[in-house]
Amino acid sequence: MDFVGPDNTNYVREWAAAELGPQEALLNNLLLWLGQIEENKRWSGRCDPLEGAPCTKRKLYELRFSDGSKECRVFGFFQPGHIFVMIAGCYHKGRRSGYKPRGIFKIACARYDLYKAGKGKIVKHTSNLDEDEDDQSGEVDGKQIYH
Repeated sequence: MDFVGPDNTNYVREWAAAELGPQEALLNNLLLWLGQIEENKRWSGRCDPLEGAPCTKRKLYELRFSDGSKECRVFGFFQPGHIFVMIAGCYHKGRRSGYKPRGIFKIACARYDLYKAGKGKIVKHTSNLDEDEDDQSGEVDGKQIYH
């Protein structure tokens, strides 16, 4: 699921369109695979809590994926029912360079605060790669998946 801000911007979809290009397929496939795992505790290694006071207080998580050359990250939070809501996307360039764009933790916290204040909405995640398809969700082995 994606968080859409009060200005009607789908932040993760916008980031994916501008930054990921074909790598967006990696995110979409990861979301499909993770959607089949019933407990978010079992997402460990792919999606773990963000460390640090502002992020920990808000219970934000970092979803990680890579194409071998770029380390991609999507920040989000879990809603009841094992639903991951994505609020920000970025790259991780290693210990020295950190995250790109700079200030992404503050951005993610601000977007989460907007959500908690009832400003914005949560929508089903859709891929920029599949513009012609209306519904990106479905079932696999009788389990609901979100894509």
